[in-house]
Amino acid sequence: MKQYRIGIDVGATNIKIGLFDEEMDLKDYAQALTDQQASLEEIIDLMVALTRRLLSANGVTLGELEGMGAVFPSYIDYRKGIVLETSYIMALSNAPVRDLLEARLGVRVVLDNDANAAALAEHRLGAGVGCSDMIYVALATGIGGGLILNGRLYSGARGIAGELGHFTLYQDGRKCPCGKRGCFERYASATA
Repeated sequence: MKQYRIGIDVGATNIKIGLFDEEMDLKDYAQALTDQQASLEEIIDLMVALTRRLLSANGVTLGELEGMGAVFPSYIDYRKGIVLETSYIMALSNAPVRDLLEARLGVRVVLDNDANAAALAEHRLGAGVGCSDMIYVALATGIGGGLILNGRLYSGARGIAGELGHFTLYQDGRKCPCGKRGCFERYASATA
């Protein structure tokens, strides 16, 4: 009986992974520092190792997993399961992460932008319960955002409707890892 789920958040600073039961209660978690210079293979290896370690520590087998949700501070091609573009972990840009994880773990994997997933979780399980419209702002290494409109996640035509971090504040401002200058997150994020 498939009764567990894995959630993994690959951030610019940390990779965090949680094991959840069928009621979405957190059973256990693990984390590791993100090596922003790591290769794609090294990042996938770490995600798989953390998953296996967490399952083993809790006596759970891969066969008991309903699936895995993996989120990234990145633009995502949802249909193809590709992390399209990311500012901090360059090896993930244009990477078929869904297929790589599914091949290694043998479970269904869904990818999303980290702030979109956080907005949805907050709406369903947190402070946003009962709100039909809300804005979620993620302040971390960068700045992200997610929108809930009429009770549904709204990600826009390209999946980035709520993203705030790369709005240009100053045309000749500070250089951003995304390649532009003057991005909001160069002035207001934890990194800034």
